Amino acid sequence: MNFAEKAFWQTFYRLVLIQSILVLGLAAILFSMYEKTSEFSMALIYGGFVSISVTVLRAWRLKLATKEADRVLEKNFAASEADSKSQSKMELDITAQSSAKTDARVDAFELFKGFALGYIVAIALLAFGLSGLKLEPAAVIIGFVTAQLGHFFVRPPRPGAGRR
Repeated sequence: MNFAEKAFWQTFYRLVLIQSILVLGLAAILFSMYEKTSEFSMALIYGGFVSISVTVLRAWRLKLATKEADRVLEKNFAASEADSKSQSKMELDITAQSSAKTDARVDAFELFKGFALGYIVAIALLAFGLSGLKLEPAAVIIGFVTAQLGHFFVRPPRPGAGRR
């Protein structure tokens, strides 16, 4: 596992942990100190669950997009090595440029699909919680926003950190 993959997974786990701690901590504080009802706390936790679900979904889509990009990059590298023996330098550059433009469009589209799917899932889960489960709207939104704040507190590891 290379550094980029380790950094991705470490950052992902930290983000989900921070989001969970923020939501559960706020629910515990509001339940105990401000004497909010258990329904309020459950709605708050549901809102946090929606945000964490979207985080997991986007991480999964990002891994799919980068895995496809890695596969295409390896294929292009192998093809360029084979072609370099038989083609001129100018023909090789033109082929590599057109292939890179196509790959960039595919990667951008995969990332766009992941973010669009995240928004759709968030809206669907929030709508289900508010209308289907009849949860308290303020609590659901507070939980959702609290979990989203977790993005401000997580940083990816620096290269070389932890090595001796």
